[in-house]
Amino acid sequence: KGDLFLPPLWASAKLAILSASISIGIALLCGYVERHHPSDRIRSLLSLLCNLPISFSSILLSFALLLAYVEIPVVLSGTLFGAALVLSVLMLPIVYRPISDGWRAVSDETLKGSFSLGAGSWQTFRRVELPLLYRPVFFSSLLGIGFALGEVGAVMMFYSHDTSTLTLWLDTAQISLMP
Repeated sequence: KGDLFLPPLWASAKLAILSASISIGIALLCGYVERHHPSDRIRSLLSLLCNLPISFSSILLSFALLLAYVEIPVVLSGTLFGAALVLSVLMLPIVYRPISDGWRAVSDETLKGSFSLGAGSWQTFRRVELPLLYRPVFFSSLLGIGFALGEVGAVMMFYSHDTSTLTLWLDTAQISLMP
């Protein structure tokens, strides 16, 4: 009886880590393009797109993504990966903001110094920019995992009933205990 909540806890942990990893990867890519792209219009559009999901409720956005998934020939609804994709879209603004601020904190002088010492773009990214982004990425991963562990609406729409997360398990346990 003590391990009754372990499968939902394990499913919640897998979902949270997978969705946070996806959204952090997207946020790092968008932050890199926003930092290094020469066009102001592209940078503004990218920032708008990354911050846009926060302006919609999670239920509405999940329903829209559910309708979009119907057109895709791959079955994503009811799978861990489908729920992780939805959660990564929902948490993208929360994860993107600290990473974007971290990219802006890397000074142009630091990048120019790296290039003047003979480092290429990849070496500058790997040895200069990425170590400076350690704290924003760590903070964003904590925010993303916390968000994914607490999200109920999107998980209700996308995750199957036989493998529920801890929040869904608590919700069904609370309903079954009601008089």
